[in-house]
Amino acid sequence: MNEKDLILRTINNGIGDKNTFYTSESLNSFILKNKNKEEIEFLIKEIINERPELIKVISLQNSPLKIRPSGLIESFLNSGGFSKIESEEKERKYLELRKSKIDLELAEKMLKEYPKTKWIARISFLIGIGLALLGYFNQNDLSYKESTTRLSPRIV
Repeated sequence: MNEKDLILRTINNGIGDKNTFYTSESLNSFILKNKNKEEIEFLIKEIINERPELIKVISLQNSPLKIRPSGLIESFLNSGGFSKIESEEKERKYLELRKSKIDLELAEKMLKEYPKTKWIARISFLIGIGLALLGYFNQNDLSYKESTTRLSPRIV
């Protein structure tokens, strides 16, 4: 289970009334005993930044961050929680990396084939110009023959 999910599950299943709140020290005594207070507070701030609707923040000046659960935690955890979000993010990053590698391979293949394509295009261009000139001169040659045959007098 993700550490953020563990924090959410702890504050959601905690014993207390509506006035109960949790701090990084109290969470450290329940769970995540290998983490220090600052690390737990950092995790709480990540939860607030990513999903602010899950916990209510009671902030008093010059005191540690105090949080209280909202009613949305249970449904969020049942749908997968932060573990699901992180696994989807890893999957998305993997697919992006794979797509980038394939794009790079295709670009390298195109660059490898580019000189051949460039020469084929040049040769095709020259053939096109040659055929156009040939057609132009053949058409002029035919019209010249037709004009000379029409103008020449016939002896009957």
